[in-house]
Amino acid sequence: MSYRHGQWYIGATLTRSDLNEHGKASNLNDYTYDVVGEYSFNSDLKFILHHAQVYGNWGAENERFVGYGVHYYVTPKLLALSEGRFSNGGDSGTIGDTHVIGLEYFY
Repeated sequence: MSYRHGQWYIGATLTRSDLNEHGKASNLNDYTYDVVGEYSFNSDLKFILHHAQVYGNWGAENERFVGYGVHYYVTPKLLALSEGRFSNGGDSGTIGDTHVIGLEYFY
């Protein structure tokens, strides 16, 4: 499901999983979800925010996180970005936050 209106984009995904029956862990939630919002300041600059319930640690445990992204097109072929997520640590409490910055060149 998604909705775009002007500078705003809102999307959501809900998925049922069979990892409890066929995975390497038990007591996983039956569903994962991701809700995302994006705001485009202009054609070059976008801000993304999302909240998700996923299977962290390679599908071994439940994890929730809040993610963010800032994308800026320096040129039409060069994208500068910063992305990351703040994790609840998963069931084990050991999954850490992740933050990256980078450049992508499109050819």
